[in-house]
Amino acid sequence: MKKLICLVAVILLLGCAGGGEWLAMERKPSTPCEVKKTRAVSYDKNYKIGEHKSAFIGQEIIRVKEYTHINKSDEFINSFIAPKNFIVNAKYRIENFQIKIEANKKYQIDEMITIDSVPYFLIKILDETDKRYRGKWGLLVSCDGTVFESAIYSYFDEMLFFPSVITFTPAVQNVKFIAQKDIKDTKDFNVNPGMMYELIYTGKNDVSLNATYKEYSSSDLARPAFFQNLTYQANAKQIRFKDFLIQIHNVTNEQITYTVLEDGLK
Repeated sequence: MKKLICLVAVILLLGCAGGGEWLAMERKPSTPCEVKKTRAVSYDKNYKIGEHKSAFIGQEIIRVKEYTHINKSDEFINSFIAPKNFIVNAKYRIENFQIKIEANKKYQIDEMITIDSVPYFLIKILDETDKRYRGKWGLLVSCDGTVFESAIYSYFDEMLFFPSVITFTPAVQNVKFIAQKDIKDTKDFNVNPGMMYELIYTGKNDVSLNATYKEYSSSDLARPAFFQNLTYQANAKQIRFKDFLIQIHNVTNEQITYTVLEDGLK
């Protein structure tokens, strides 16, 4: 009787030692690994470079409205490729599980699981030779291709399993799975208006050719955020302000005829 009790105790002890920890983890749809935002600026102008134009007193020689566009790129991982063959051995009580991972095979992304605030992609390993456990296990891989070595996912139990013994052959510490990515570009059409610039013709006399430069902020177009009165020689053939270069064809006290040669705007 004592021998039987001891034998049962040994079996129970081995079973517990070879067990592991099971955790119920929520599976979520795949999300982008990286989101990039780029800013682009466009301009609405009342002129074209090289175009012959004219303006009367009080009218704009130059008017530019600035807009900022936000372009967003979502980087999705759709699958992983193993760089070499791996065998994962995991022990649960007295039973050993063996999961085979094939080199250069594309493993589609199923879902994601977050462990300690780190998202991992869940890839299902299908073993056609094992009729009992086919499709039962899933491997966890991070965005950069690093394999989570401490656990595997059980689709049968819908739980994350941390075996007491789990080994990867060969080791995966310095091995990265190769991510296959999709880039989805979306454009934010809620463009942000920026500054507005105006160069207004204010007349000519015997001494000078006059203009006023105004800047309007996007938040308050009712009054200029900045203005400056400009004075040029009355017989000037070209005038320059900031990056604007303007050729003067004809000018009177009422009207100016001109061509914008440069504006420095891309």
